[in-house]
This record gives sequence, structure tokens and C-alpha cells, in this order.
Amino acid sequence: MKRNIPVLSGAIIALVFLVGCGDDDDNGVSAQEPGSVSLTPNFIGTVTDTTPIVIEVKESKLGDPVVDTMVTLNNTEVLIGDIPPDQYVVALWWDEDGDGQLDETEEPLVFYSIGEIDQSVGILGDATEIAIQSGDVEALGEIAFSD
Repeated sequence: MKRNIPVLSGAIIALVFLVGCGDDDDNGVSAQEPGSVSLTPNFIGTVTDTTPIVIEVKESKLGDPVVDTMVTLNNTEVLIGDIPPDQYVVALWWDEDGDGQLDETEEPLVFYSIGEIDQSVGILGDATEIAIQSGDVEALGEIAFSD
């Protein structure tokens, strides 16, 4: 019986050590690496530093952007990163008055929609949900619209 006590004590110490070796920063939950989306906005209009195209990655058409960026050059590939893995829609709008706010009745707005002409639809159209995967880049290609 005396021989079993050191073996049992050693097993308990090893078990406590293994259980306690987790990453304390995330309480045992591994964080997923963010993903990215790439696209090329093709806007038939005037895009400048003061009247940019705004690209928003949103959880829904009516939701607030999770990530957004402003683009001042037309027909240029854009890579948007730091997007948590999930399902999203992509909106593009022209900030015609340069105030940084979408004026829905006055500024052109489209959503990414695969299979549509120009890969875009207006506010009433069906936006395509994209799946952002951990560490991946979701390539959408060219999205065209005009004022």
C-alpha cells in the first residue's frame, strides 16, 4: 500500500499540471484569426479624395458596418482585413457630398450580389451573403455601379 501512494500522488500532480497548462488569456477558448475580403469597385462617376466610395462589411443590409473603408481611386483592388469569421453582406456607396454619412435618397448605394449584372443590386435587391473564414481572403471581383 505504501508503494501506491507515491504513484497516485505523482498522477494527481501530473493531472493538475496538465489542466493548469491552458492559455489563461482566453479561458481555454482559441481565438480565430480574422479574415479579409478583396474587391474592385468600378464606379461610373467622379471619385476623389473628397467624394470617396465607402465600402462596408455588414452583418445585414440594415445593420451597422463591422468594418468599413473609404476608397478614393476607381477601378483599384481593395483588401479589407480584420473581419471576424461570420456571414456578411458588402455595401458600396458614393459619398457624393463628402460628409461621411450615407444619404440614402441622394447617394448611390449597392450591395454585392453574385450572378447579377455588374455583381450589384440596389437597396431592394437580394444581397449575397459571404462567408468570411478564419485567415482566408474572400475574393469578390469587380462590383460596378453608377450614379
